[in-house]
Amino acid sequence: MQGQYLDRETGLHYNLFRYYDPDSARFTRQDPIGLAGGINLYAYAPNPLKYIDPLGLCKTSGNNGSDNYVDLASPQRRRHILDGDATGGGHRPGTGHPGKSEFPTGWSDDKIMHEISDIATDPSLTSTTGRGGRTVTNGTRDGIDIRVVQEKNGDIVSGFPTNVPRNPR
Repeated sequence: MQGQYLDRETGLHYNLFRYYDPDSARFTRQDPIGLAGGINLYAYAPNPLKYIDPLGLCKTSGNNGSDNYVDLASPQRRRHILDGDATGGGHRPGTGHPGKSEFPTGWSDDKIMHEISDIATDPSLTSTTGRGGRTVTNGTRDGIDIRVVQEKNGDIVSGFPTNVPRNPR
């Protein structure tokens, strides 16, 4: 793991402030900074693909997670969601389509598609059946409520924020 030194004698990884046991996927001692490092005093990082803990004190963003964005939508559906087309869509910030909601200004195209894909595959969320038998799933990411519509086979049809004002008609 990044920032660690392997102690070959014990098999533990040293993080400057405490040892990490890869077999149990946790630190061997409580976090020396207490709850400031998180509610689990023995945890490494909640998502090791997005966060690192090189000192063994507190998670930090490895690279803002941008390299870890996932987009499960087809290129056609991505264009629909971000730019809009004859059937609707157009939810990229600043697009300005009348009557459409837009994602926050600070969200990149990749972040938008990642959050939509994440909601589409989140097993903890409950889905309902919408028009045409499509699956509708609602989730919240970074304070933004997002509705994701999928075909019966799981293909993403659309995704848009629901708790932001719509553009004027």
